[in-house]
Amino acid sequence: MDYISSEEKVDKIDSFNGIEVYRVTVDKFKTNSINIFFQDNLSRENATKNALVPAVLRRGTNKHKSFKEIALYLEELYGASFDCAVSKKGEYQIMQYYIDHVSDKYTGTDTNLFEDCMNLLLEIITEPLLENGVFRKDYLGQEKDNLKKIIEGRMNDKVQYAVERCFEEMCKVSLLKYMKMVL
Repeated sequence: MDYISSEEKVDKIDSFNGIEVYRVTVDKFKTNSINIFFQDNLSRENATKNALVPAVLRRGTNKHKSFKEIALYLEELYGASFDCAVSKKGEYQIMQYYIDHVSDKYTGTDTNLFEDCMNLLLEIITEPLLENGVFRKDYLGQEKDNLKKIIEGRMNDKVQYAVERCFEEMCKVSLLKYMKMVL
């Protein structure tokens, strides 16, 4: 079965600071998705920071001062949806920012939703709402509390908790073995 259709096209949009940006164009879907991923080595020092940054960034930008303002702007973009997530993949922590929006051909206008959504996503990542050059203390405090509740709530799903603990223990042993081999 051939998964690549003749309607599919991959274009390199831009390259900056060693980051390459690609656009995969497929005409068969009614919605488009823009995803930006950042990857960091999973470490005790950075794990909490990496989990907090996307949560705080989604709270507001210089132009859109609150999540409410971002949500209202997303409605102007034909009900586009934005979110961010943090996940673990092996020994890496992945921070994902994404926007889903309706394809331009279904709006009945000359809008360029891809460009508008991409600009919003870049604004969220690169132009955060700051006070005196740092994240707002109230936003940071609230997101710390949210993260703490999520971590404490892990044990409520016993099966998922068991799987996560199993992976934690497996990685710990493999890391210790690796360190003994290197040293």
